[in-house]
Amino acid sequence: MEVKHLQAFVAVVQEGSFRGASKLLGISQPALSIQIGKLEDSLSCMLFDRHPSGITLTDCGKLLHDRAQVILGMLDETRDLVSAQSSAGPISVRVSAIPTIAPIVLPKSVQLFKERYDDAAVSLSERTTESLCDGIARGEIDIGVTSKISPGSQDTYIAEHIGDEPLMLAIAESSKWASRDKLCTDDLQEAGIIVLDEMHCLSEQVTEICATQGIDHVVQIDSGQLSTLIELVRNAVGISLLPSSILSNYITDGILVREVYGNPITRPLYTIINRHLAHSDAVNEMSRCIKSTIVQSNTIISVQGA
Repeated sequence: MEVKHLQAFVAVVQEGSFRGASKLLGISQPALSIQIGKLEDSLSCMLFDRHPSGITLTDCGKLLHDRAQVILGMLDETRDLVSAQSSAGPISVRVSAIPTIAPIVLPKSVQLFKERYDDAAVSLSERTTESLCDGIARGEIDIGVTSKISPGSQDTYIAEHIGDEPLMLAIAESSKWASRDKLCTDDLQEAGIIVLDEMHCLSEQVTEICATQGIDHVVQIDSGQLSTLIELVRNAVGISLLPSSILSNYITDGILVREVYGNPITRPLYTIINRHLAHSDAVNEMSRCIKSTIVQSNTIISVQGA
């Protein structure tokens, strides 16, 4: 099976006739028929049913057409990637993370990355999950860090589950529950769980957790700033479920960290890489640095592949 035979086959299907395909390919119709014949011989099956009114694909032809498009697409993509690599200028990597991960993970990850790629240009951004995944799909971002996968564009990136991070309770020192090590769902219902605006995947995750626990006293604030949420907690307006990495790095006076009774409440952590850049040394090195930073933070309770 040769590439030119697959190209000829796809052209015939596209044009709906040997005559149209021969014009498209710039070869004679007899030469095209010979190429299709060789392809059929190599596969030991007929690809077209010939009729006086035209041609139709056989079952084998339908199967091959689906695969041929993928194969030829991958060849074109590979050619473009190799060409781009051979003419590439300075190395650059575009990294994005959701706001509840970015301040914890990105600075150290870039520091580690620069140890190997000192001259590389690194672009950093914070995005919501949907915006991050869309940015990967549109080629605006090379690698992202998130705790949720957007289902609409999964065919454009490769996701890797790094591990699971506990969500802990943040409560005010002045609250009635300050003397307890753990709080139950009745306590959470009474106090009220404060969450950020609905654009944050953390807010969605916490709201879903509350729903499964029968907690409907959820207070959503019209803000995307963690500092605002923490100030509300400090002033005993309510309590909140926050990632352990946030609490361990940004805990301030007047805030206590407590657990919830029962099984640990966690969120998953993922790296997602633009599928077209899966073989980029620089992007894979950044991915390794991100995973190393997360693992070394000692905040996740399970590590994928460990």
